[in-house]
Amino acid sequence: MNKLLTFPGLQPIYLGDIDFLQESVRDSFVQLLRGLTGDEKPNCILQKATVDKDGVACVDGEILPYKAYSGTDIGTPSIRVVTVLEGERTFKNGDVHACHERRYGEEYVTVGGVRFPLLTDLLFSRFSVKRGTSNFTNNDILSAERHVSYSKITSSCIQIEIKVKFTAAADVSTIFDDEVVTVPSAVVSQGNRYYTMVAEIAGSLVSLPAKVSFRADENVNSARMTVTIPPTSFSEDAEAMLSFMLVINQ
Repeated sequence: MNKLLTFPGLQPIYLGDIDFLQESVRDSFVQLLRGLTGDEKPNCILQKATVDKDGVACVDGEILPYKAYSGTDIGTPSIRVVTVLEGERTFKNGDVHACHERRYGEEYVTVGGVRFPLLTDLLFSRFSVKRGTSNFTNNDILSAERHVSYSKITSSCIQIEIKVKFTAAADVSTIFDDEVVTVPSAVVSQGNRYYTMVAEIAGSLVSLPAKVSFRADENVNSARMTVTIPPTSFSEDAEAMLSFMLVINQ
């Protein structure tokens, strides 16, 4: 943020210095919103207005209070800037000037107007979720196609989705047996986890308790996962799914 520097010695202060201070504050807020929204001149609602309380909007990079629309017209809601001049003063040369400019937003509806999204919606639209999937083929224990999908919500939060499709009828109690998955080894210290797996077997939906455990792998960005369920008879083409969230201790 730009600053007005002061020094001892009866420093002269000019009107341009006041303008400099105002612009410094305004520019700092604009730069913050540019970084959050990715727009050069952001238009968004920071706090939605109600009939009883003014809201806060950013109009072309300028943060203003705004009043909610109270009419009955139909159209696209938008916000326009209203300027009110106040604080008249008489100058030494006899001129009279309004020295206060009060600015606020006013919601209105129009056909084809510019819609102002909520700031939270803009932030969510920029939210990037990293996704990946590991595929596991049949093995001696299980005749099934298995897919583990990873959605990295934040640096410490991962959504795991396990899908299993049986290629042959089988009696199963182990879905994964100490197999490498792309999960940071830090999850190992959190112990066993217990969830519910939902399966469709011969056309019927079944809920199965599932135990998920991890152990360390030599790769710090991986862990070995074991998933067990009560002994269950799966039909050919039966499907099952297990979804859970992992919070990784950094």
